[in-house]
Amino acid sequence: MESYDFTMNINLRAVFRMTSLVVPHIIKTKGNIVMISSVTGRSTSFGAQAISYAVSKAGLNHFGAYLAADLAPHGVRVNVISPGPVYTDLIENSGYDGSYDVLKFHTALDSVSHPQEIADLVLMVANDKAKSITGSNLFCDNGWMIKRY
Repeated sequence: MESYDFTMNINLRAVFRMTSLVVPHIIKTKGNIVMISSVTGRSTSFGAQAISYAVSKAGLNHFGAYLAADLAPHGVRVNVISPGPVYTDLIENSGYDGSYDVLKFHTALDSVSHPQEIADLVLMVANDKAKSITGSNLFCDNGWMIKRY
């Protein structure tokens, strides 16, 4: 339970708390919120070792959708971005015993994203040119969710 609580506190509770603090300002300024989730919030392909992480990201996905519905009447957009494998310290320090080549194999594009690709998508979604996008969960996963073996 300690590991579960730790993961929930970081991945869900902290986001919920920070969001509750910024929403009044976001409403006032007609800003928008972009949350970072993960394909694990919709996929069971990572196995039991990732269950706490997956549950926290699934919760974040639902939180984003409910928040989008709640804030839409105020002109505020809320979206979620769900990356697949990304070259980061998170994977390297997670205890994952595979390699990036294994992760590539699980994507339709045979690729792993770089952090800048996720940042570019955040900027695109946060931009006023995306003013009709709200309540969406955008996957930047190199086809992880559609890969068929």
